[in-house]
Amino acid sequence: VNQKKGNAPVERVVHTERWNDLYKYIWAGNELMPLHPFCCLIESSVRQHGLASDLTLTPQEMVQLWSEVGKVVGARKEWQCLSPKEFFSGHTRGFITKLDAREYERKLKDVFMQFLKDNI
Repeated sequence: VNQKKGNAPVERVVHTERWNDLYKYIWAGNELMPLHPFCCLIESSVRQHGLASDLTLTPQEMVQLWSEVGKVVGARKEWQCLSPKEFFSGHTRGFITKLDAREYERKLKDVFMQFLKDNI
């Protein structure tokens, strides 16, 4: 039977990114409410071990992180340059790709971790 079918070659494809981001929610007060993943972090653990490699943020969560951390750290240039308006100002395509968002996320996390390291 296999000779008659003429087995087609099979290739393995490994995906390291989800096609769609997962939005995080919590059931509280008899309703479903959005939950930012950084709300679940324990500062001492993050200081000791860093952020989990599989902790990803949606673009909306990235902007929320930038906004809320900015309220705490103030007008620090290393954080202000990560304002979405400034960070993406050079993009001329009219849209932001998932790869663009992941780069932005990486930079946000890097600066966030540096702030923790510097006790800011």
